[in-house]
Amino acid sequence: MQTPKLDEFLQRFDERFPALEDLTHRRKNAGDAKQLAAIYDEVYPLLEKQMWQGENFDADLERYQSLFREQETLIAEAGQDERYDFILSIPIADRPEHLQSCLESVYQLCHLYGYGGKQQGVYRKIRVIVAEDSQQQKNIDEDVRIAQAFTEKGLRVDHVGLEEQYELLMSIPEEQRKHLSSILTDQPRDQFYRKGQAANRNLSYLKLLQLTERPDKTLYFPVDSDQLFRVNRQMGADDAEVAALNYFYYIDRIFRQTDTAMLTGK
Repeated sequence: MQTPKLDEFLQRFDERFPALEDLTHRRKNAGDAKQLAAIYDEVYPLLEKQMWQGENFDADLERYQSLFREQETLIAEAGQDERYDFILSIPIADRPEHLQSCLESVYQLCHLYGYGGKQQGVYRKIRVIVAEDSQQQKNIDEDVRIAQAFTEKGLRVDHVGLEEQYELLMSIPEEQRKHLSSILTDQPRDQFYRKGQAANRNLSYLKLLQLTERPDKTLYFPVDSDQLFRVNRQMGADDAEVAALNYFYYIDRIFRQTDTAMLTGK
C-alpha cells in the first residue's frame, strides 16, 4: 500500500519528533489499510505543533491537508467506514453573498481534506440544506442558483424554499403546532418569510430528519450564514483566514471517542 505523504513526513521529521521512531516501525509492520490509517491520527498533533510554531506555515499546511486526503484513501480501501455523516443547516434571509461565502468554505473543507471521500463525484458524508427565509424573490432565485452550483461541484446542497417549509410545518398536528408556535412560527402562508433565524433553524430540523439515512450515525450542524470554516491566522497587524482545521474529522472524533451528546460554540 502506497503512502507517499506519510512516508515523506516520517523521514523528514524523524529527528525532530522522537515519537516518529515508533510510528515508523508501525508503518513498516502495518498489515492492512486500517492499521495504516490509524497511524495518521497520531501524526496530526505533531504536524499541527510544527505548523503553528514553525516558519514554513504554507508548506506545512499543504502537507497537513494532503495527509488527510491520503488517509481517506486508506479508509475507503479498508471499508466499513463507521464515522458520522454530517447534515448542515444554513438559514438565509436576503443575503446571498453570505450564502456564497459560507458554502465555498464548506466546499473547500471537503476539497482540501476529503472527509468521507467521494462516491460518484459527490462528497458522500456531507450534506447541506439551505433554509430559505428571504422576502425578495431575486434573492431567493440567487440562493437557488448558488445551491445548484455547489451541487454540481460535488457538495450536496438542498434548497428548502418557503413553500416546502410551510408544508413541513403543516405536517405537524394542529394541537402540537399551537404549543410550538413560539419556537417555530405561526406566520401565514403568504407571509412565510423573515421568520427569524431561530424559527427558521428550528423548522429546518424537520427537513434534516427527512434526509437522515443513518439516525444513529448522523450529526446535525446548524451554521450561521456568515460563518466560515476557516481559522484566523495572525500575521502581524493583519489576520488571514486559512483552512487549517479539519472540522468534520475532529467533531466526529469528539462524538465517537467521548460521551458527548451536544457540542456548542464555533
